[in-house]
Amino acid sequence: PWSNVLANGNFGTVVTESAGGYTWYKNSRENKLTSWCNDPVSDVPSEAVYIKDDSTMQYISPERIADGTGQYTVSYGLGYAVYRHSANKLSVAKTVFVPASDSIKVSVLEIKNESDISKKLSVYYYADCNLSPAASAVPDNIALTVRKASGIVYAENMNIPENGYMFAGC
Repeated sequence: PWSNVLANGNFGTVVTESAGGYTWYKNSRENKLTSWCNDPVSDVPSEAVYIKDDSTMQYISPERIADGTGQYTVSYGLGYAVYRHSANKLSVAKTVFVPASDSIKVSVLEIKNESDISKKLSVYYYADCNLSPAASAVPDNIALTVRKASGIVYAENMNIPENGYMFAGC
């Protein structure tokens, strides 16, 4: 897979043509936040965005992970990657970057309805939480907490309390 590293001194993510890769904090080997697939041929994503048209129950994603049909593009620039896809009268784009001084990964999602009909959409974010030096975590070790008031989901590796946590918000 064609890949690109987006990082600063403390935080980074590897992004690939199909949105594979992974995210880490401080040390890319010892403190993986999401899982890493060390396979030079397949491009298994550990993070993804899905958009569902609630009336037709059809899904679309800016990354080439949903159904694989249609034209998918990815563009790399200095410090960012942009994924684009159009299907089912929706055009979606996701821009990913890591700020120069913050330990966060930012994904900006743009959705354009290209039909004359109003649509109700649901957006889903998938993350294969790892929170350990292993290639993939043991699921029983990861605890998820949803803070409804703030809209933030926390994940914590119960075996590594000092470093094994992450959060996602919208």
